Amino acid sequence: MYLLKNKILLIGIVLLFFLVDIYLVNSQDFEFNGTIYDINGASLNNTVINITIRDQTWSIVGYNDTVSNESGWFNLTVGGDQNWFYQPVLQHFNDTYIDSIGQTLPAFPYGEFSRISDVNFYLKNAGTINITAVNSTGDRITFNYMVKDTKLGYPLQSDWQTSFSEVLIYVPTDRNYSVMIYPQASLPVSYNIDNMTSYENNTVVKEFNTSLTLARVYGNINVSGISGWDEFTVIPFLIEPGNMIFIKQAGLPYNMSAWQRDGNGDSLNETDNFTLETGFYNITLPAPAESATFILFATAKNGSSYYGGFTNISLSYGNADLENNFTEMAGLFGLTNDGSNANSNISLNNAEDWNQINISSLKQEFNLLNATNGSLSQVSAHLEVTVDYSSYGAMEFTFMEDIEQTASAGFYLPLLNVTGIKEINIYSQMYAPRRLTMTAAQIQDNPNITLFSFNPGDIDQGDAEAASDISVAFYISNSSCDEPNPATNCAIGNLNMDTFNPLSAIIGGGAISFRMGIGNILVHYVNVDMLASGPPDAAFDDNVDTNDSSGDSFGAALRFGSKGPTMYDYVLVSVPYSDSAGNLDDTKEVNMSIPVLYDDDWNVIWNATDNGTSGSDLAGNDSHYSTYQSGWEILMNETTCVTNASSEWFNVTSPCYIDSVNNKVWIRLPHFSGTGPSISGGSVAASSSSGGSSGGSSGGVVTRTINDLTVNGMVKLLGVNQESTFTYEGVSHKMKVNYIYKIAGEVVLTITSEPIQVTIKKGEIKELDLDNDGKNDMSVALLDIVNGMVKLLIKKVIKTVAEPIKTVGEEKEIEREKEEIIIEEEPVFEKEASKERILGLIMPIVIGFMLVTIVYLFFYKKKKSYNVKKR
Repeated sequence: MYLLKNKILLIGIVLLFFLVDIYLVNSQDFEFNGTIYDINGASLNNTVINITIRDQTWSIVGYNDTVSNESGWFNLTVGGDQNWFYQPVLQHFNDTYIDSIGQTLPAFPYGEFSRISDVNFYLKNAGTINITAVNSTGDRITFNYMVKDTKLGYPLQSDWQTSFSEVLIYVPTDRNYSVMIYPQASLPVSYNIDNMTSYENNTVVKEFNTSLTLARVYGNINVSGISGWDEFTVIPFLIEPGNMIFIKQAGLPYNMSAWQRDGNGDSLNETDNFTLETGFYNITLPAPAESATFILFATAKNGSSYYGGFTNISLSYGNADLENNFTEMAGLFGLTNDGSNANSNISLNNAEDWNQINISSLKQEFNLLNATNGSLSQVSAHLEVTVDYSSYGAMEFTFMEDIEQTASAGFYLPLLNVTGIKEINIYSQMYAPRRLTMTAAQIQDNPNITLFSFNPGDIDQGDAEAASDISVAFYISNSSCDEPNPATNCAIGNLNMDTFNPLSAIIGGGAISFRMGIGNILVHYVNVDMLASGPPDAAFDDNVDTNDSSGDSFGAALRFGSKGPTMYDYVLVSVPYSDSAGNLDDTKEVNMSIPVLYDDDWNVIWNATDNGTSGSDLAGNDSHYSTYQSGWEILMNETTCVTNASSEWFNVTSPCYIDSVNNKVWIRLPHFSGTGPSISGGSVAASSSSGGSSGGSSGGVVTRTINDLTVNGMVKLLGVNQESTFTYEGVSHKMKVNYIYKIAGEVVLTITSEPIQVTIKKGEIKELDLDNDGKNDMSVALLDIVNGMVKLLIKKVIKTVAEPIKTVGEEKEIEREKEEIIIEEEPVFEKEASKERILGLIMPIVIGFMLVTIVYLFFYKKKKSYNVKKR
């Protein structure tokens, strides 16, 4: 399984523009050099640079190493052979422990690694994991091990060939980890590390106790109307940290009751028990000292019908017998039209003799297709399939599966037919990564999954863009650089796709953002882990569709989206406009909303006009939107575009920024899904002259009606004499700015239809009674005054008996109010990489997949030797 992941990752690093002459590369020494910086960008001397060299059998040939000088610079002569692979490791130690480390990298082929030079390496804060293991008598024992990213399952380090009694592992502290060991003749056990900085010197010392006892687990399966079964088995799967089940490896041995012993160590001759007449089961499970969690899968057959159920159970050393009933049994997906299933067995090792035993069940088949609906073959892929069975007796967990490079690209999973799949992520070396959800009806009707080449193009025509037309750029990812117009010193590289080599940026580490675009339509992926995934297959409308652009009003819409996984914090997307006559007048208020959302095939899945703007309703319709449902609710409602790109203005609660100098509207999205944003505002009159106005100047009157006032609120940006209308319970109201006193930090507003004049200071919140019924209906908060404009937050309030207009006054109170309306920020991506599956996030990496496979086979046949420093 992990060898496949290594191969996928390795194949993914080869760049398109190297493929023309890669066969002509001669084996020779080469220079590998660069500059080392710490997490703050300061040069770092005495950093150890070590390169492990492997041959095509993955055996270590030797090492080359050096250290950086006072300026952080190093230059290393590396032994070269086109059959070899090179894995760089960068570590900096103080007197007693490691304090900085480069990111974990795979081994690169000679043809790629020998061309890298003058790399800027940004090291991260480092920590140490010290692993040992003891048995029940306290004696040390040997083990194999694996250290993984707990969120995405990325195996950072592992060793399956050598058994260890103690291991030291160095890792960045900005990730969360699980350590799993595989002791000889014992159950694998794991330990989670959630915050390395909480340990002294960032050092985790973990001694595993591999002792275990055996616990009996018993209960019943129940399906209404069925009193007996023809077949019936309960299969235990071990859950790895992150609630992951590697379906081919996680099944525990069958009939572990055979391991039960008396006080003298003699066998009790016990067996797992499955009573077909009643649905009663009684099995044995291990209860380790480190504790373990299992998913129990009950599979049963009555006549020609298969049923299944899932429960989860945790056991610790010394657990007594435990009752565990399957109360939510349901039918299983998997029967074909002729009533058969090609791969229905679940294979386990028999605990008595370790021979394989096949359990009859039912599994759903999924086939991978290409863009023309042809079946794929000879394709390797890694898959993650997340199901949420929390309403059906278990919990949310993820099946992990690998497709070997065999004749047919397909996989099989045991799935309940009462619900669908929350999310599928597929990573292949020959196609763009794919993310999708599937309902129960979709699984039943069409379980095929289409993979696409990375071909950014027009949504309607499906034409791929020439690589030279696609701009790509890497930027340092921080609050200053992750904005629409990053400073020059933020750029790491900025070219078009057919000329830019991103590998130096990728291996250099640090927080990096990636920008890709066609013309003025740009997508800025914030804080992308460059080892996490290949590029999403972006699609755009090739032109902005303008509508209602007559008189003094303007409207425009643009569709864009991606089928790829979410491997970033959030995205910024630009929508270009023109300031010529009849187009958008950026001196007036500009509004943005996303009323339409699409599926992967650009079918409408949500229309705010018909379905409403509730984020929870959207999440209930499609779980892909559940994590950031509050953010999507703000986006579906209309919001005023701010004129300041700083994070204080352009953020989650104000997700639209108008760049009037460059004629772009920027939209902030939680993830790059199929969306149809709408831009509206005033129209430039025929006599107006175009120019780069800063936008939002006072004096113009804005009379655009926005959506009904909600408790989530909306941010309005207005100047003196500007007004905006809103609706409350079907009645239209106006809010006008009369005066702005910048020095005093206050604004005078008039709200009608029943005129209410109110003065609000910066840092105040005031509640108002719009309909004169004695109860407050709305609140107004003055968030800021910048460039002659006021930033106001207006919200619907829960009806209460009206109180006198109140002044909060204290800055901390306005901050409290802000916290109430600011949705939960998309989490900083914790820089956790995904499974060792695909390196990079740019087009050439994916395009090179197929050809590099040929190259790899070519290398394999031409093994050479070279004299490098041995250890």
